[in-house]
Amino acid sequence: MVAVKRLNEQFGQGLKEFLTEIQLLSGQQHPNLISLVGYCDEGREKSIVYEYAERGSLDQYIRRTRKTTSTTLTWLQRLKICVDAARGLDHLHNHVGGHRTIIHRDIKSSNILIDENWVGKISDLGLSKLSVTGFGMSVIVSNGCGTQGYCEPEYFITGFVTKKSDVYSFGIVLFEVLCGRLCLIDSDDGFSLSGISAKEYYKNKTLDKIIDQSLREHLGSYSMTKFAAIAYRCLHDDRNERPTMDVVVKELEKALKYQLKDMAEWLPMGSSARNFKSPSFTSGGSNIAPIDVLLNAPVDRSNGQIVPYEEPDSSGLNSQLKPTAINNLSSGLNKPAHSEAPARNSSRSKDGESQADAEWNEWVEPGVCITLASLPGGTRDLRHARFSRRRFNEKQAEQWWAENRTRVYEQYNIQAVQKKKKTVQHSKD
Repeated sequence: MVAVKRLNEQFGQGLKEFLTEIQLLSGQQHPNLISLVGYCDEGREKSIVYEYAERGSLDQYIRRTRKTTSTTLTWLQRLKICVDAARGLDHLHNHVGGHRTIIHRDIKSSNILIDENWVGKISDLGLSKLSVTGFGMSVIVSNGCGTQGYCEPEYFITGFVTKKSDVYSFGIVLFEVLCGRLCLIDSDDGFSLSGISAKEYYKNKTLDKIIDQSLREHLGSYSMTKFAAIAYRCLHDDRNERPTMDVVVKELEKALKYQLKDMAEWLPMGSSARNFKSPSFTSGGSNIAPIDVLLNAPVDRSNGQIVPYEEPDSSGLNSQLKPTAINNLSSGLNKPAHSEAPARNSSRSKDGESQADAEWNEWVEPGVCITLASLPGGTRDLRHARFSRRRFNEKQAEQWWAENRTRVYEQYNIQAVQKKKKTVQHSKD
């Protein structure tokens, strides 16, 4: 599937922007830039064909009012998308080859697209400018620059843009992501986000008043501090004091690292499972407790056994599971072990069990298997989560679960309930 943008002169879309976007995109290949598939330039028919971004644009996930609602991104998802977008913009500024640099000139949340894997991509290079003289080059702009609210104040005074102009615009996007508010659009509480207001709240140490409420319960303090600090630096009044995009990328990666570290402490890890603090996740307004998952070796939590298993073959079934008992695991888990092969996307009741007690397995993706049970009312309970050791090491499994937990709950209609914390111990053997 592709996306097609047709030139419409009635809406001020000019031939110059059309040719600029083709010229710039045709020479760039980067995972965080929307790819050019092709174009049509015949007579008055002028169209550009792009890769399709299945999940739309970032602004669709930011704006929420009493009248409109949209899917809420977790803080981890927002961080990853911001890191992706920063990498894409850094590529335009610093890695297009030779002494060239591309100034985007219209960075905003609606120009950050999201693909099916939740990867952020910079789009719409129609207003971009190509500089051939290297770092620090200023470009005189005579045909307008960007979108109101995202443009740096200096542009309206000097008429010049630089790479630091994009940095300012990106800082606005970062505050939009943190606050769940679009720039210059009044929220339900009457607050309008702008570069000036964002900086004031940051300087006065009152950001907590405007942070997106949906993030409060699972926003790591170190991550938020690092994120807000770099966003604030991007909005510096003096261009020379703003960071370059390579610095922005590094700081956002640190914020992501801090968040992953915080989330890692919510799960038992490897061969040294330990007590852990149960944080709260939000999905549809409900709390989601972390499921007990042993990440180094998949564990059947029903009876405290490690369950090595093979991934499903082309028929959708895998080989027979061979549970291997392990001593000294916590007691109290006395349900019978599952010895049947997990079936892909199958739902079946066991003999003598009610529909509410039926358990079955779902392959979320290759190497990730979850065991579900039906509950009254059509919802489901998550009993186990297992990771293939052929595809995941401990850290990879931990990161995958942290990033995808909310999606799994929503996709499989799992009831969000607060579960009692359990302690799992390994034998020393």
